[in-house]
Amino acid sequence: MPSARHPSPSDPLRVCVLGAESTGKTTLCRDLAAHYAVPFVPEFGRWYTEAMPAPKRYTWTTVDFVTIATAQNRFEDDAATRAGPLLICDTSSFVTAVFEEAYLGSRSAGVEALHRGRSYGLYLLTDPETAFEPDGTGLRDAESRRWMHETYEAHVMALRSPVLHVSGTREARLQAAMGAVDGLLGERARPG
Repeated sequence: MPSARHPSPSDPLRVCVLGAESTGKTTLCRDLAAHYAVPFVPEFGRWYTEAMPAPKRYTWTTVDFVTIATAQNRFEDDAATRAGPLLICDTSSFVTAVFEEAYLGSRSAGVEALHRGRSYGLYLLTDPETAFEPDGTGLRDAESRRWMHETYEAHVMALRSPVLHVSGTREARLQAAMGAVDGLLGERARPG
């Protein structure tokens, strides 16, 4: 089960947008992709859930989460081969592990292996106090949103990767994110 991704200098800057449910992650990804004229990698787990006839009554299994994490990684890695200097990712396979824990009570070794070793040049962590934007899937309570936010925050801080907490209006979040992305793209463009 391949999981680790060892970036090369020619790899795009991977920007991963993380955050609790319905905190504007997809909106921020779309806005960033439009600004930089690049595609973004959508959240496969959302597609998977939306394709179900009755997602709120579905009994989730580890197989579901392994399927989602595997597809998320494949979509992202495939997009990276064509992305140019920047790839915007609307989630990561680590998010799949968090959802597995939320629904099943623990994370499986299979899903853990799929996110281990994957890295991003920048994490954008959305504010859990952002106005709720329903998407028709998910857990949806304030306690779950807070737990997810804290879990994502602990994860990115442990990785010691660049992370930016984005909050405020849609425009404020976009401006802050663009500032961080521009800074990192500028660093990459400087000669060794």
